[in-house]
Amino acid sequence: MVDEILRQLSPQFNKMYAKAGRPSIPPEQLLRAQLLQLLYSVRSKRLLMEEIDCNILFQRRSAVRLGGGPDGSAAGRELISK
Repeated sequence: MVDEILRQLSPQFNKMYAKAGRPSIPPEQLLRAQLLQLLYSVRSKRLLMEEIDCNILFQRRSAVRLGGGPDGSAAGRELISK
């Protein structure tokens, strides 16, 4: 259900992206992470990032990759918590 809704919203999100500059974290991934935070009663974004980093269930459900590599391919904790 969530996948379908996010697929429908994806074209609208794509219109909002800037054509130049560093690529940002896809809004679909951020929304998934926030949904997990609400469903599993995670108290803070910092704790959510720890769960995503350690818990396979959170990794698969959120599709958020952590790391913050120099090429901007993965989201760092500091980027998601802003």
